[in-house]
Amino acid sequence: MGEAVTAETTGMGITEMAELSELSPDTLRWYEKEGILPPVNRDPTRRRTYSPRERDLVLLLTTLRGTACPRRR
Repeated sequence: MGEAVTAETTGMGITEMAELSELSPDTLRWYEKEGILPPVNRDPTRRRTYSPRERDLVLLLTTLRGTACPRRR
């Protein structure tokens, strides 16, 4: 039997990731462009698909944004 198609196997779209992380899609794109996030996989229609690993990294980044962690200047 084949593997079930779920969010865990297909990835999460940018809209879902934005809602989950409370970041805008533009912020997520900027993080990727600036190398804060690794390049996100794309589906056949070129839409971003965030893997569980990338989801966890985005959530870690949002947690760090909420701390008093000093920024690099």
